[in-house]
Amino acid sequence: MGEQIYIAPSTIQATYSEYKTITAIAAGVITLDSPLAYYHYGKDVSTGADYSGVDIRTEVYLLSRSVKIYGDSTDNWPAHIMATDMFESDGTIREGSLVMDNVEVDNCS
Repeated sequence: MGEQIYIAPSTIQATYSEYKTITAIAAGVITLDSPLAYYHYGKDVSTGADYSGVDIRTEVYLLSRSVKIYGDSTDNWPAHIMATDMFESDGTIREGSLVMDNVEVDNCS
């Protein structure tokens, strides 16, 4: 528990978004740290078939990160994250790629 979430607006009022903290999850029910102040539309299946392909369910974003990469700031040499192609000694090429999802990165280049 303790995950931070952002709940997008469900109406034309762009300011009707909310930030909340999850305090409990049990039997498919999520309990938040305080009641929602605004209306947020939710449904367990897409509404696309009903609205010409448009899914009108409210978006919810997980803001808490399960992985945190922090560069050390004590000696002015932050961390570096690198993905690059390279040649092995036998001439084969290793193609570099990097996919990070739900990762918080700070003081890195």
